[in-house]
Amino acid sequence: MNIVELINSQYIDGKFNRVDLVVRYMYVKEYMEKNNDFEATDIYLCMVEKRGCFGYKSETEWLLDFNVTINSIKNNGFDEEFPILVNKSNLLWDGSHRLAISFCLGIEDVSIKKMNPPKIGRWGFDWFEKNNFSSSHLDQINSCFEKYFKVIV
Repeated sequence: MNIVELINSQYIDGKFNRVDLVVRYMYVKEYMEKNNDFEATDIYLCMVEKRGCFGYKSETEWLLDFNVTINSIKNNGFDEEFPILVNKSNLLWDGSHRLAISFCLGIEDVSIKKMNPPKIGRWGFDWFEKNNFSSSHLDQINSCFEKYFKVIV
């Protein structure tokens, strides 16, 4: 599926529902360029922590795994054998790291697999506000969204 179409499918009731993609994109950009305008690592780790993910992997392991995935897609392209999982409306269910990496690298198409997930996560701007992200972090996320995600054609 065209990656821009897939990202543009992530709206629910007129609001972008996958702001976590923006945060992951920020991290990929920082990692690839070794210099970025955002505090991407801090924001990414804050998101991982607030989602309750440190119970089974440490900060270091999360970053290492993400870096390995970035390098793999950079060096080998998107692996079609591991599609992005979506529901019947193309709302993302699993694969947000790979989608953010692919988008940042300029990959045009990714494979998807339609599933019937029990629920779709809600990761819009309101989730970040409710989870007390700092105003600085919220501003950075919004800035990245406006620059790279808001109107993708």
